[in-house]
Formats: sequence, C-alpha cells, structure tokens
Amino acid sequence: MYWTMSTLLCEGTPGTLTTSAPSPNSRSVARTRSQDRSVNIRSQECQASTTESGIVNLSQRRLLRLLLLVGVSLSASCFARTATAKVDPRSAKADELVRADMGKSHIPGLVLAIVKDGKVSKYQSYGMADVASKTPATMDTVFALASGSKPFVATAIMMLVEEGKLRLSDPISKYLDGTPDAWKKITVRHLLSMTSGIPDFLNENIQVDTLPDRFDQNVLDALAKCPLHFSPGGDWSYSNSNYHLLGMIIRKVTGKSYGSFLHDRIFVPLGMTHTAVYPISGSVPKLATGYCCDNDQLHPAEAVAPAFRAFAGGGLLSTVGDMIKWDAALRTGKLLRKSVLQEMWAPGRLNDWTACKYGLGWFTKRQLGRLVVGHEGNYIGYSSAICRCVDSDITVIILDNQFRSTPLALAEKIAVIYGQPDYHPILDKDPLITAHVHDVIDRATSGNWRAEDFTATAWAKWSSAQEPIKQTVQQKMADMGRIRSMVLLERTQKAGDRIFRYRIEFEKMTMDAIVHLDKQGRVVVLNIGT
Repeated sequence: MYWTMSTLLCEGTPGTLTTSAPSPNSRSVARTRSQDRSVNIRSQECQASTTESGIVNLSQRRLLRLLLLVGVSLSASCFARTATAKVDPRSAKADELVRADMGKSHIPGLVLAIVKDGKVSKYQSYGMADVASKTPATMDTVFALASGSKPFVATAIMMLVEEGKLRLSDPISKYLDGTPDAWKKITVRHLLSMTSGIPDFLNENIQVDTLPDRFDQNVLDALAKCPLHFSPGGDWSYSNSNYHLLGMIIRKVTGKSYGSFLHDRIFVPLGMTHTAVYPISGSVPKLATGYCCDNDQLHPAEAVAPAFRAFAGGGLLSTVGDMIKWDAALRTGKLLRKSVLQEMWAPGRLNDWTACKYGLGWFTKRQLGRLVVGHEGNYIGYSSAICRCVDSDITVIILDNQFRSTPLALAEKIAVIYGQPDYHPILDKDPLITAHVHDVIDRATSGNWRAEDFTATAWAKWSSAQEPIKQTVQQKMADMGRIRSMVLLERTQKAGDRIFRYRIEFEKMTMDAIVHLDKQGRVVVLNIGT
C-alpha cells in the first residue's frame, strides 16, 4: 500500500515615506506597559514562525527513506504547475480561508497576493484598514512588516559580502565597539542564523534607554552585561538582538543607517516606493491602524517607544504591491546571485553539524523534497508573512493589522491550494467502484482498516511499517475528517490495474486521491495528497 500525505509546511532614514507633524520623542529606562506587551508579541512570533508540520521526531529525509523501505511513497502533487484558467476555483477557496481566518483571529483588515510562475494570480484586499473611520484596506494600504523585515536586513548583509566589504566568518567585534570577551567567537554568520546565544532584548527583561539618538549603542551596552544563553554555534534561539546588531554592522561598514542602505540599494532600484523604516516621529500616510484583541474585544494597539518601533529586526513598513516587487527580485536574482540565495535558504548548522530550521534571514525546510522558505512578523498591531515555495515557483504574501494572527500558517494553506493542478470532472461510469473507494478511505479516517480491502502485498507492506509511521498516517487521516464528496477526475489502466483519480472534499480539507485496484477490486495503491 502506498500512502501520501502532502503538507506545506516562517531608526534611520524613512526612505520614500513622507511624515507629517512630529511628536515628542519618548525616553524610558524601565519597560513601559506597551513594551511589556511587545514581549508577548515577539514570543508568539517566534513560536508561530518555528512551528513545523513535520512527522513525529524524524527528519524529512530520514522519514522519506523509511517510508520507501516499507513501500510508502510521498507525492509532490501539491507542487504541480497550475493551469491558467479564466475562472479559477482556487481563488474562491483562498477567499474562504482568508475570511475564516479573519473571523477566527478578529483581523480587521488584510491584503493578499499570490504569485505563480512570476505572474500575479491573485491580488486582493479584505476588511478595514481603520475600523473607527470605516476606511477599507486597499492595495495601497501600508502595514508594518515586523520581523518580515529580517530577510531584507539579511539581504543587505549578503550584498556587502558579495562586494567583499565583510565576511560571514568575521567576528562581530571587528565592527562593533564595546563587545565583551564572551562575544569574541561570535561571527556575522552566527547573527544571521540566530546561533549567537545573545539574549533577546525585546522579549527578555533587559532594560534599555530608548532615547533614539543613542538607542543602537544603548542596546549593545545592555546586552553586553548579559550572559550568553549558549556558546556561539552551540544551539539555536530566535533573538531580535541578532538583527539589531546586524543593522549596526551595516552602519559601520557603509556609513549609512540600515534604513538608508536599504532605501538606496534595494527599495529605489526595485521601485518599492511605499517601503521604508518606521519613522521615529510623525505619521505615515495610508498606514493601517494596528489592533489588538483581548477577550474577543478589538481595540487599537497601544503606543510603542519610537526607537523600538524602528529597530533593524522589525522596523519596516510596506505594501503588498511593493512586496510583489521584492519577490520578483528574489526570483530573478536581481539583488543577489542565485547561489547566494541558495546559501541563505539552506538550513543553518550548529557546531555539531545539527541542522536548524533557520537559514540566513529565512525559515527554511524541505517538504516532500521541495524547498519552502518564509518569514512571519508579529508586532503590536500588525502581522505579516511571505511564504515562497521555491521549487514550485509559488509565493503567498499576507499583510494584516492584528498582531495575534498567524499569517504564515494561512499563507501555507493557500500555497497548497495554488499548488494543486487544475481539474475537470469526468463521467463516472463505475459508481460502485467509487462507492467502494469511498468506503475504504472513510474507514481509514476512523482507524478501521481491513485486510480484505487490500491486496496481500499491499497489506503486508502496511502491516510491517514502523509503528510511529503508522500512527502519523492515522493521525493525518483523522485530521481530514469524514468524506463530504468525491469527484472522478481521471480513469486509466496499466499492467492490469485500474487507476482512478478523485478530488475528495473532506470535512477539514480538500485533497486528491489516486487509487490502483486489481481485477478483484482490491487496493494495490492508495495515494492521498494535497
């Protein structure tokens, strides 16, 4: 028996954004109530971004090897190329997922873009940019990217590496003044890959003076007094401090703030006219109002110290239209050679060569042998996500104005839909066979597998599979729910087997199933995949 379960799976010049009347700068030694709230937000971001849809505790490569040994195959059907159609049912399904997620997470406004094979397949806004004034979210609405800023900072560093102005192996003490002895072995690569061991100044009880003109050095000075969580390269831990320090390195190497460097080298060349660092003072035209939700009650997000709002690990503002330009630059290698991008998207390695979930500025993983990279951002009032199915050339971008949402998970679901091939139902000339297949799969979802439904060989392979694999398959089946409908898409014959492909709508998801039956109607292959 063959089984498939396919799953996808994370300061400076304000650039081109204009500002209006400035407001007084704030100064605080201890954390304010808003800053305490940002701790929870950043913690949530780290958890959401690092969640894997892996199978038990086995690596994807090891699991695939085990599955093949017992005759279980994994399908990459979710990554098949999408046929162009005037009416695309996937668009309606994406709308359904977005609206369901907005309702569940109390998201006021959201903007979505889906890019397939370099072309925009869907580009749509939902809900309100500002609830009080009933201002709708539009394609021109500006959102905070939060940690969606990190891939930009990482790209800036890699551009400098390409130009020979720094090396990933350089100790950060070469570029930063006042680093402690404990940091001597910390390199630029350690910062990029989150393996430095430096504490997170946003999420830990580290007091920082937020006066904007000395904020960078104040953060470094405060961190220098804290012990490392682990020796450099000894472990992995998401820390915003790493990218704050990378912003300081950009200034040291180029003489420009990280925002000015991004503006000159990335935003202007790509025509990203609505992307810039959050201004220290003043307002931003077309910026969505940020919201929080407590006990199902939506309210505007509390104010954040301007210096925190603009730091290098999460200080960018942008629109979905500009993010499409960013994705195009990554796809075409306009900013960096493709070999450099491949290095950024490869899993980081600890000192013992253990692989991490994070590359250089991107969460990265292999799903069914296909490369999927992404990053999520959550900050007071805002969330963002970019999910790039690199090998399948699908990108999903989501910006919204509610910090407790989980846009990366939503983006991955939408990427699954757009990775499915287009389909056209055919006349079902064997309704009894369809009923039999329906019964076999429905039994499987409830754990009621029967030997008589399968050939002896298929049943033997399933029975001899390792118990963790069988448990995982069963859990995946249970998670789908019962069958609501089945539509026959294809009917062929090969080597005496009759082969049927169905589109099955389960209670919780829609998936394709390929079933091989022998002459007696017993299952030879059962291949279910998104």
